[in-house]
Amino acid sequence: MGALLAAGHRVSILTGSSNMPVTQQDFDEKANYLRSLGMGESYNDMTVISNQIKGGLPQAKADWLQMAGADIYVDNSKANASAAIGVVDMVLVPWATRV
Repeated sequence: MGALLAAGHRVSILTGSSNMPVTQQDFDEKANYLRSLGMGESYNDMTVISNQIKGGLPQAKADWLQMAGADIYVDNSKANASAAIGVVDMVLVPWATRV
Protein backbone atom coordinates (compact mmCIF):
# COMPACT_ATOMS: atom_id res chain seq x y z
CA MET A 1 0.00 0.00 0.00
CA GLY A 2 2.88 2.32 0.74
CA ALA A 3 4.32 1.68 -2.72
CA LEU A 4 0.97 2.54 -4.32
CA LEU A 5 0.87 5.81 -2.37
CA ALA A 6 4.45 6.61 -3.33
CA ALA A 7 3.54 6.07 -6.99
CA GLY A 8 0.73 8.62 -6.67
CA HIS A 9 -2.25 6.28 -6.32
CA ARG A 10 -5.11 6.82 -3.90
CA VAL A 11 -5.44 4.04 -1.29
CA SER A 12 -8.68 3.72 0.66
CA ILE A 13 -9.53 1.33 3.47
CA LEU A 14 -13.09 0.00 3.30
CA THR A 15 -14.03 -2.08 6.32
CA GLY A 16 -17.03 -3.30 8.27
CA SER A 17 -18.23 -3.04 11.85
CA SER A 18 -20.80 -5.13 13.69
CA ASN A 19 -22.25 -1.97 15.26
CA MET A 20 -25.26 -0.11 13.92
CA PRO A 21 -24.70 2.76 13.62
CA VAL A 22 -20.94 2.92 13.22
CA THR A 23 -19.42 5.09 15.94
CA GLN A 24 -16.27 7.15 16.24
CA GLN A 25 -14.98 4.44 18.56
CA ASP A 26 -15.40 1.85 15.75
CA PHE A 27 -13.42 4.11 13.44
CA ASP A 28 -10.71 4.73 16.04
CA GLU A 29 -10.35 1.01 16.80
CA LYS A 30 -9.92 0.22 13.09
CA ALA A 31 -7.32 2.99 12.73
CA ASN A 32 -5.45 1.78 15.82
CA TYR A 33 -5.46 -1.79 14.49
CA LEU A 34 -3.97 -0.63 11.18
CA ARG A 35 -1.30 1.35 13.07
CA SER A 36 -0.47 -1.78 15.11
CA LEU A 37 0.17 -3.59 11.82
CA GLY A 38 2.51 -0.82 10.66
CA MET A 39 -0.04 0.48 8.15
CA GLY A 40 -0.91 3.77 9.84
CA GLU A 41 0.56 5.90 7.07
CA SER A 42 -0.26 3.56 4.17
CA TYR A 43 -3.63 4.92 3.11
CA ASN A 44 -5.40 8.17 2.26
CA ASP A 45 -8.75 7.54 3.93
CA MET A 46 -10.87 4.94 5.66
CA THR A 47 -14.60 4.20 5.49
CA VAL A 48 -16.31 1.96 8.06
CA ILE A 49 -19.68 0.46 7.07
CA SER A 50 -22.02 -1.39 9.43
CA ASN A 51 -22.35 -5.13 8.75
CA GLN A 52 -26.04 -4.67 9.53
CA ILE A 53 -26.76 -2.20 6.73
CA LYS A 54 -29.86 -2.82 4.63
CA GLY A 55 -28.91 -4.86 1.57
CA GLY A 56 -25.90 -6.36 3.33
CA LEU A 57 -22.24 -5.45 3.64
CA PRO A 58 -21.13 -7.00 0.31
CA GLN A 59 -23.57 -4.84 -1.66
CA ALA A 60 -22.77 -1.75 0.44
CA LYS A 61 -19.07 -2.22 -0.28
CA ALA A 62 -19.73 -2.75 -4.01
CA ASP A 63 -21.83 0.43 -4.09
CA TRP A 64 -19.05 2.37 -2.33
CA LEU A 65 -16.44 1.05 -4.77
CA GLN A 66 -18.55 2.14 -7.72
CA MET A 67 -19.20 5.58 -6.22
CA ALA A 68 -15.49 6.05 -5.48
CA GLY A 69 -14.43 4.91 -8.96
CA ALA A 70 -12.11 2.24 -7.52
CA ASP A 71 -9.95 0.21 -9.91
CA ILE A 72 -8.66 -2.57 -7.64
CA TYR A 73 -10.29 -4.15 -4.59
CA VAL A 74 -8.65 -6.44 -2.01
CA ASP A 75 -10.79 -8.17 0.63
CA ASN A 76 -10.60 -11.18 2.92
CA SER A 77 -14.26 -12.09 2.31
CA LYS A 78 -15.33 -14.09 -0.71
CA ALA A 79 -18.84 -12.63 -0.45
CA ASN A 80 -17.54 -9.05 -0.48
CA ALA A 81 -15.15 -9.82 -3.34
CA SER A 82 -17.85 -11.56 -5.38
CA ALA A 83 -20.13 -8.52 -5.07
CA ALA A 84 -17.32 -6.31 -6.43
CA ILE A 85 -16.76 -8.37 -9.59
CA GLY A 86 -17.79 -6.23 -12.52
CA VAL A 87 -17.62 -3.07 -10.41
CA VAL A 88 -13.82 -2.78 -10.36
CA ASP A 89 -11.18 -3.92 -12.82
CA MET A 90 -9.44 -6.33 -10.43
CA VAL A 91 -10.62 -8.16 -7.31
CA LEU A 92 -8.13 -9.97 -5.07
CA VAL A 93 -8.71 -12.30 -2.10
CA PRO A 94 -5.15 -13.12 -1.00
CA TRP A 95 -5.93 -14.83 2.32
CA ALA A 96 -5.83 -18.56 1.51
CA THR A 97 -9.25 -18.47 -0.13
CA ARG A 98 -10.40 -18.32 -3.69
CA VAL A 99 -13.34 -16.60 -5.35
